[in-house]
Amino acid sequence: MADKPADLPAINPLQYAPWHPREPRGNTQAQIGAPMGHTKEQAAANFMAFQRTISSSDIVIFSDGSRLADGRAGDSYIGLQAHHQFLRSSLSYRHRKEVFDTEVEAALAGA
Repeated sequence: MADKPADLPAINPLQYAPWHPREPRGNTQAQIGAPMGHTKEQAAANFMAFQRTISSSDIVIFSDGSRLADGRAGDSYIGLQAHHQFLRSSLSYRHRKEVFDTEVEAALAGA
């Protein structure tokens, strides 16, 4: 795991007991999807509004994969909790990796 920058507070991922009420799974799944028919600006505004609804006890992993012109693929990811970054890393892969595969591996590495 990457070192935590000194200016970020420590986050306790066990702040709430497992029996603490959570959002129903159906509500969570209803929020997952692509912003069909929206402008880039509207999609960004919608995401910012959604991000404000995420509980401070939730951990969010963002990843982004890409492929270089020579065929190598790679990925970077960050972990956030309570709007504070506590994890950051990048992964480099050899040839024959799809971008989708790198994103899945980054999500698993961040989990």
